[in-house]
Amino acid sequence: MKKIISMISCVCLITGILVGCGQQEENVSTSSAGSETSLQTTESSASNEPIKLTLWHNSDRVDFANMITEYYGELYPNVTLEHGYYTSAEIKKNIPISAASNSLPSIFVKSNGATCKSLTENGYIADLTEIAERDGWKDKYYSWIYDEILAEGNGKVTQYPWFYQMFACMYRTDIADKLGLKVPTTMAEFENNLAVYRDNGYAPLTLGGSSGTHILRLWTPILEMYAGSELLDSLFAMEADWRCEAVESTFSKLKEWSDNGYFAEGFMTLGPNDARLLLYTGQAGLTFDNGGLLQNMRKEFGGVENYDFYQLPRDGGGSRLNFTLESYLFNANLSAEELDYAVKWMDLWCSQDVEEIKDQEILWTPVKNAPIQSWAQVCADSMETIIEENGTVPNYDISLPESVYNVLQDVNERVILGTMSPTDAAATVQQAIDDYKAAS
Repeated sequence: MKKIISMISCVCLITGILVGCGQQEENVSTSSAGSETSLQTTESSASNEPIKLTLWHNSDRVDFANMITEYYGELYPNVTLEHGYYTSAEIKKNIPISAASNSLPSIFVKSNGATCKSLTENGYIADLTEIAERDGWKDKYYSWIYDEILAEGNGKVTQYPWFYQMFACMYRTDIADKLGLKVPTTMAEFENNLAVYRDNGYAPLTLGGSSGTHILRLWTPILEMYAGSELLDSLFAMEADWRCEAVESTFSKLKEWSDNGYFAEGFMTLGPNDARLLLYTGQAGLTFDNGGLLQNMRKEFGGVENYDFYQLPRDGGGSRLNFTLESYLFNANLSAEELDYAVKWMDLWCSQDVEEIKDQEILWTPVKNAPIQSWAQVCADSMETIIEENGTVPNYDISLPESVYNVLQDVNERVILGTMSPTDAAATVQQAIDDYKAAS
């Protein structure tokens, strides 16, 4: 830590000399090979006056936040930080409530893209467009990441991106090799692989049914196969009517997979971590998950050498790779000075220059050409190829309003259990959308 602070102080001294020679703005940056920027200070509005910032994080980020707080405190001792930690569901629920009561924290993790759009439209979060232009974000981040930032901000930059997660088929290469299975390129080949896993005593596709969120991750790619990209986007924007063949076919496909034994036995009572454990311990062939699976595998079992990644194959419809963008938002009521210190917090949070930060288990950074963890390289090459060929799409199910999402989760479970038809399920979701619009 002292080495880092010493390095920053040295650079600040050099920059101060430049300012004395005619430079009007101080912009101090240290960067590692391949990364654009990290630790920055700007003269614009910072002072030594006491500042208080409140922050909301996901509950699994306590240790990381504590570490960053220690670094930040040495750099900016005049700033007091108050952290709150919540589950994803709690954050998604509390953001609109706090926005309506004008009590949002200074900095808070984004729950989903739809929330970001709504907060932007209603003026609850800070516009970072000028900061993004100043710091060269358009060149710093991958183009499809920057496009998504603008889309969620209605043409403005209103979020500070941290990392992104891809949702795809994560599979055990050792089991696939043992069974002679190849990476499928069509849905028929994929379903044949599932049958081979099942017939050889493995859980083919392990997902937790007790958490509707886990199994609903399959919804975006399967629906895009039946609906195509344009209709998919319209359905989750709640513009197109859900009482359509594509939606009913998606419900039917998940029901079919359940009836054929393609999920783990008793999967409707399994939680996500229980379902993942079947893969970790070699009892299942694959899952549809994000990079968190590899992170957990590295932490709990010491390596990821028996894992690889492929896109869920689709026939006929869209084939974009599903992702979520993890970002933080800033309260629109922050003063210029508070916003400056809030941005400095995120600069440090996302730094590639502090070794302890760089070594955190973040699978994919949105920064172009940033160093990727060697243990994550197992997915990187094939992922980049898929993005170049097919593009990307947010994992849409979580972008629905909570009331609609809960209905989708409920009726999806009912269809799988055989207590509701796909037609009735589609109609029920559309009714939930109509009710939401009427109440808004």
